[in-house]
Amino acid sequence: WALRSWNKFQRQLDPILGVAEWDDFMDGVEVRTFVQGEPRKEVPGSWVRGAAEAADPSNFHDARAMCVMLMLLYTFCRSETPLPQSHTGVNALDGAKHLQKRDVKVQHQGGAPAVGWRLKSIKQDPRIQRESAAEGEDWIWVGDAPGRLSIVFWVQAYFKFFDGPRSGEDPFFVLSVSDTSQAYLYRSAMDHCRELWARTPGVSLEMAKTCGLHGLRVAGNNGVTKTKGKELA
Repeated sequence: WALRSWNKFQRQLDPILGVAEWDDFMDGVEVRTFVQGEPRKEVPGSWVRGAAEAADPSNFHDARAMCVMLMLLYTFCRSETPLPQSHTGVNALDGAKHLQKRDVKVQHQGGAPAVGWRLKSIKQDPRIQRESAAEGEDWIWVGDAPGRLSIVFWVQAYFKFFDGPRSGEDPFFVLSVSDTSQAYLYRSAMDHCRELWARTPGVSLEMAKTCGLHGLRVAGNNGVTKTKGKELA
């Protein structure tokens, strides 16, 4: 923008006129600048463990934030996958992209409990044309983990707040138990996760604010790369 404006101020032609595939380039830049204020730094594993130990499974806000945190950590999903940014407008809940009740399952896989998360439209495949998503069945299964880092434990804790079955069209992460049609929003999830990280001994809220939800994806990928290798990650 600055280069283009400067040229035009000099009474020169706009330099992008006639540049092939400029729209594709701008689409790529848009992804990089989409969330300007959110850090991309890896969330330390000690913060995740500290949050899990300090969180109260009988508290709706804690259980919901822990589900978001562990889902992003274990699946490497982009942080905009489970949560919309607003209740209305273009950034509201999108059934082709965001997690709904029907997109999460708890069942046994290989004889052990696991949680399945169904991915839909993603950055690399906005039209859901990838082979793994044939007929909309691109499921990521996350096995159980010991203690408070168990995704099964926190998902079941979250389910306990609802009196009965919910509509599959409902957002999976909801704003409140009393109104399951309203989605839990991205910004609120980031605030709640930071609050949980700050419960780790030695971690202040200011320190917690140096990381964001995207850093959970980074932590999950880096952790698997270090322990199991880049190919598996």
